[in-house]
Amino acid sequence: MTYVYTKNPVAAADLTVLYKDTEGNTIATDKKVSGNIGDTFDVTTSEFKLDITGYTFARIEGTPTGTLSDQAQTVTYVYTKDPVVAADLTVLYKDTEGNTIATDKKVSGNIGDTFDVTTSEFKLDITGYTFARIEGTPTGTLSDQAQTVTYVYTKLKEEIVQPVKPEELTTLPKTGVGNGVLMMGTVISTLGLILVGRKKED
Repeated sequence: MTYVYTKNPVAAADLTVLYKDTEGNTIATDKKVSGNIGDTFDVTTSEFKLDITGYTFARIEGTPTGTLSDQAQTVTYVYTKDPVVAADLTVLYKDTEGNTIATDKKVSGNIGDTFDVTTSEFKLDITGYTFARIEGTPTGTLSDQAQTVTYVYTKLKEEIVQPVKPEELTTLPKTGVGNGVLMMGTVISTLGLILVGRKKED
């Protein structure tokens, strides 16, 4: 006579299904698969592949099908975060008195996008002004909060040109030039008379 025995089931270590974004952050509650050693599992079904608001499924890390054992196992569902439109960053152009001297510029994008408004696209050459400083944070990331960066310029001083009066155009400047010319003419005339006198004496 043969006695046949059935092996008592032995509880297996759990399989844990994790839900993470691409940065490794948990975005949904873990799920557990329990059973006995040798039990099969398949975590590719709709029970495990969740639709998570704000995220798109990217990939599975680990072995999604197999058998439970005395060793704990992990499968990770990885999701990409859906882009969310950020509030605009506004770049203003002001003089030191707070007056607007050029058209504002806008930087748009999604939350988390980086920005840098120190480039030549934003640092303008404005006629009649010279760049002084930047107010605000010119580099960073867009968020759900509106941000502002201000380029401040100093106004250049204007040279005031006095109009020339008509009488000043015909009057010799008081530099002694006119008197010098007159004296030169007198000297030349005198020398000429002396030379003529000498010729007559000869």
